[in-house]
Amino acid sequence: MKHTFLTHARRSMPSLLLALLAVVVGSYSHALDEYKDWDIACDNTKHCEAAGTESEEAFDGDTAHAVALWIGRDAGPNTPVLGTLTLSDRSYAAASQASVVVGGKRFTLNVAPNGDLDPAPLKVLLAAMLNENEARISTAGQTWVLSLAGFKAAALKMDEMQGRLFTPGALVRKGNKPESTVPPPLPAPVVHAVPFQPNRKGDDALAGPVLAAVADRDCFDNLPDDQGPQISVVRVSSTQVIVERECSRAAYQSEPTLWLANDKPPYSPKEVEFADARPANTSGAGQYNFELDAKSGHADSMMKGRGLNDCNESEEWAWTGRRFVVTQAWTAPQCRGIPGGVSLRVWVSAEK
Repeated sequence: MKHTFLTHARRSMPSLLLALLAVVVGSYSHALDEYKDWDIACDNTKHCEAAGTESEEAFDGDTAHAVALWIGRDAGPNTPVLGTLTLSDRSYAAASQASVVVGGKRFTLNVAPNGDLDPAPLKVLLAAMLNENEARISTAGQTWVLSLAGFKAAALKMDEMQGRLFTPGALVRKGNKPESTVPPPLPAPVVHAVPFQPNRKGDDALAGPVLAAVADRDCFDNLPDDQGPQISVVRVSSTQVIVERECSRAAYQSEPTLWLANDKPPYSPKEVEFADARPANTSGAGQYNFELDAKSGHADSMMKGRGLNDCNESEEWAWTGRRFVVTQAWTAPQCRGIPGGVSLRVWVSAEK
């Protein structure tokens, strides 16, 4: 579940994904922290998002009880906090309201069909959540229990990262410091995307000779031709194509390699570079479950934490004429039964 915010997504996560997450996030993210049942991420513009779920102790692998509350806020003075409620039973989408009981007090939230919450009552609810242990959410005749363990720490971290401490707009430590003192958003890096060109007649037939000309045969050794690797060809210019071949395959994800090649002999295939604008970092979801949009020059990638895909790393890429550059990145670190995960944005760029 990814959120387009205003200018608008651990302990149980598999160890490989956890290790990669630590490397990726530690090198560029302004904040990515876990506080008990809540996680928070702030990206390179100081936009922050947090998400909480049912408690780790309560989650027994049964997705019927899964619940998540996502909140997000842009940097800068006077910006509102937006929220999205995700419940395991999608029948809640037919209801326009949810009842939330926190500390013996009942709150009513207006819920849009996509789960977005009315900011005004959400603001009141968040204040009531700070010193409580759980929130009981009811709608469509069902009740879910959202853990609030770690919420106050996550909210305080959001205030700290955005420079809101002791201002009226702070979530935790409010004060009389003027809102005008809250720093504005940091600028996002600019990526100059280049769209692909329409394939010509016969382009698909280039896959065979281009792949035959590849010098490094690791891809072919790892996944031999007799195992039916997926292969595709897209045209990137009047003289060059990208040939993509699946190189590894696991239970719920695969990884390809892409080569940039001439469309006539000598094909001279060269492995496509994936450039990550995040400082000192070229990893992340990488090319796992890589999907090319043959028209736009964009691609998506995702590394699943497990088959249910309730925890993952995901990225969007843009072709620049020479390489793919990451344009957005998310982490969904909580393996708590929400299919697709609840994503927290950790990187964003501006495309031109």
